[in-house]
Amino acid sequence: HSPRSGEEVSDRVLLEAARRGDERAFSDLWSRHVLVARYVASSMTQAFDADDVVSEAYLRVWAAMRAGKGPVESFRPYLFVTVRNVIASWVRRSREFTQDALVDVADPRSADVTSVAASDASLVLKAFRSLPSSWQEVLWYTEVEGEGSTEVGRRLGLTANSAAAL
Repeated sequence: HSPRSGEEVSDRVLLEAARRGDERAFSDLWSRHVLVARYVASSMTQAFDADDVVSEAYLRVWAAMRAGKGPVESFRPYLFVTVRNVIASWVRRSREFTQDALVDVADPRSADVTSVAASDASLVLKAFRSLPSSWQEVLWYTEVEGEGSTEVGRRLGLTANSAAAL
């Protein structure tokens, strides 16, 4: 079944719907991961515009999915490898770069999910550490500990609305 409008759904549910051809589900995946994909692209190359790289990567992922290929379990690791592959293919096409400029790129079908997940975790940790401590606390208690905003508010001396807003 397709995700309903306004319903918070997991990447896995969106991925399953997108694999069945649901463009809205793919659009939701795009929106959810585009910022971190841009960060990954910009950290891998200065030679190409990160937005262009990410757009091409999403087009490749969508084309693969429409052909019955592409990510099955995890969207983000596959997207990151595709971003790396786009950069590598553009570097190869460009006569301005030497072979030494190529990054080591894995095939998305055989991506080392562990290393991609570690890279992803590093980005999450960096983002988490950049937050003010009060935001870190609220995020930790709600997302890691699974507490509700009322409990978190009580714990931190905030109203439930304030905790939810943070």
